[in-house]
Amino acid sequence: MVMPLSGTFAYSTTVPVDSQNAFPWQMKSLEPFARSGDPFVDKRLVGWSPLLYVREAGLPPNPMPSVPSVERSEIRLVATDKKYASCEAAFYFVDRVLLRVLRPGDVFHIARTCCGGVGVSAIREWKLVFAVGAVGAVPLGSAVRARGSAIRSQKEGQTMIRRLSLLLLLSMVVIVDSAFVRPARSANQERTAQEHIAWVHHTLEKMETIKPGMMRFDLLKVFRTEGGLSTGLRRTFVSQDCPYFKVDVEFKAVARADSDNAGVVTLLEDNRDIIVKISKPYLQFTIAD
Repeated sequence: MVMPLSGTFAYSTTVPVDSQNAFPWQMKSLEPFARSGDPFVDKRLVGWSPLLYVREAGLPPNPMPSVPSVERSEIRLVATDKKYASCEAAFYFVDRVLLRVLRPGDVFHIARTCCGGVGVSAIREWKLVFAVGAVGAVPLGSAVRARGSAIRSQKEGQTMIRRLSLLLLLSMVVIVDSAFVRPARSANQERTAQEHIAWVHHTLEKMETIKPGMMRFDLLKVFRTEGGLSTGLRRTFVSQDCPYFKVDVEFKAVARADSDNAGVVTLLEDNRDIIVKISKPYLQFTIAD
């Protein structure tokens, strides 16, 4: 599932002096903010400049092959401006070793993609210290690039097997993606539910902008036609965002009679037809002719 921009983020910060005792860290978005008026475009998951907290999280409660039994740190991002945040906070776990190699002046990055992948990286003097998870979504320094599922050194042209830090190479990508960057399950489920609710709310608001007195032309900016029985003056329409969201609409003909001499309602349609009645939105499976 591809999520809207309001479910993504790309943040960075410079590690402060006495970093382990200087929380929270102030994060900044790597994207420029340009207000559009659409909350699905203007918002980010935890806003544009959240605070970052880190705490020791211990071993995972239910270790398995995809969640190894390693000591973890919890990364918590907390929104500072709720107007442009889809949720108040987001939680992720990483191997504790990764954050312990950070030094003051390192640039720390964390990003969430439109597919829900999370990537983390650290850069020191333009060189990569470590990168885990969705590495294509975070900066990798001047000498490293992400290609497919591998990280390659441009200088040496060789694949680097993952445990990149000053002392260790990162473990392999498959393990990194599933184990090193893993959102807290309950927080992720709650966040997904909130995103779904926000999307439904946004879609219903768009549907309810269409009112009696407007033209068929206006209606077709938000809806499209559906199969089933209809006439030129009465038809069911479905939302362009979801075919299960529907309304029934009645029109008054413009520049033609509503019916012929035999009383048969016209089958012709005109974008200038006036809406005289529109139902409340309702849910129903798709109907085909």
